[in-house]
Amino acid sequence: MRQSARIELPCCRHCCLNDDDICIGCWRTLSEILMWNHADDTQRAEILALCQQRSQQQSRPDNNKP
Repeated sequence: MRQSARIELPCCRHCCLNDDDICIGCWRTLSEILMWNHADDTQRAEILALCQQRSQQQSRPDNNKP
């Protein structure tokens, strides 16, 4: 039986949590960062999808704070 390839860590070594406990480097929440090593591929894919949404929301001009 062949194992599926593990989804790679999204960390880009720019770790800094904002006021909402979201890393501004990879867009994972603190709880997502802590659970990553115990998550299966399905959970990791869900986390990455949420990170993508957060990244896109942050890059929208109407969401940037002065």
